[in-house]
Amino acid sequence: MSRRMEARKFPAKGLGEKVFELLDELSEREPELGDHRSLGPMMSAPLPVSLKAHMVFLRRNLNDLHWFRVSADLLHETVAMLGDLLGNPEARGISTYGGSESNLTALYALREAGYENVVVPRSAHASVFKACRVLRMCIFIADVDEELRVVPESVRAVAREVEGGSVILLTAGNTETGVIDDVRAVHDLVPDAPIFVDAAFGGLIAPFITGLRKLPDFDFRIDGVVALSLDGHKAGLTPIPSGMLLFGREDLYDNVVFESEYMGSEKQLSLLWTRTAASVASLWASIKYLGREGFEKTYSECIRVADYAYERLLSEGFNPTRPELPLMCIRHDELPGIELLWRLRKMGWYVYSCPSLGGIKITIMPHITKEVIDAFIDDLVRVARDIKASSVNS
Repeated sequence: MSRRMEARKFPAKGLGEKVFELLDELSEREPELGDHRSLGPMMSAPLPVSLKAHMVFLRRNLNDLHWFRVSADLLHETVAMLGDLLGNPEARGISTYGGSESNLTALYALREAGYENVVVPRSAHASVFKACRVLRMCIFIADVDEELRVVPESVRAVAREVEGGSVILLTAGNTETGVIDDVRAVHDLVPDAPIFVDAAFGGLIAPFITGLRKLPDFDFRIDGVVALSLDGHKAGLTPIPSGMLLFGREDLYDNVVFESEYMGSEKQLSLLWTRTAASVASLWASIKYLGREGFEKTYSECIRVADYAYERLLSEGFNPTRPELPLMCIRHDELPGIELLWRLRKMGWYVYSCPSLGGIKITIMPHITKEVIDAFIDDLVRVARDIKASSVNS
């Protein structure tokens, strides 16, 4: 039997301490988030203090808020701090394992409140469409512009055609171009529809770069926003998993509170059951460690590096989207994005595609410096030259 086949069988005898060595060996075979060649994911290396918080609270069960009262306090404090940042100090909230769970949970809460239809821009995250499928909610697609930002007039037109109650789901920092949907403009056109904002990426960046960017409003300062999500393991610089879902309406929050008499607390939050308090403790630690000043310094630098990358790419003949947040889609008028993607990956660059625009996506997180950008663009130019040469020769 081959070694690979043997590895798939449940072992008759444990390896004991040798597993530590095996783990080190396996870990070295793949990239890490925060590696300087990791340009695609909207994530970076976790802060050391956040990593410690994760490890310290890993064995605490956030599902039992009666017994694990310190973990419960961390949850309530984190929700309050985020509510304060995002325009509603009275917001209620829960910890999730990330944007996908947040989207599913928020839509569940809205469905239970009587909203069976969801109007979303075509640029919404794939998990939104998955959540609607799971919940059997009817989804209606609104148009987007060339930057993949929702067209408010399209939302109004679609909402008018939908029978029954509708919720509008918008994005603050979409996956392919990073732009923020104009939530206020949508609310002004469709004032009666509740709005849920998926701010998994932009929620912990946009508030801190207003000195460098004029950004659309997206948070609870807009009356129509009833729920908002963000991810700690993206801009919060925490380990995976770490997400938060905030509610501006008490009835929506109540829809994700369930009976749980046997645990003693009698109440259980979220669609999941047992879950580690590490998720919220790590985000609490990041917020306390960085504060507003630290977040502003961190993401202002990311914006500066993104602007530098944008100008260099233009000078090399590429057509990048302008980085509203530190994320952009890179296109070339003569070269297919998918070929650029795979050639760059073979060179060790961890990049993603932006299929809607036929390009490749890079995210400038705190581990990405101008020197990394220079090395990446040098390789990108080399790849483009090789593709053109092979096309001529063929």
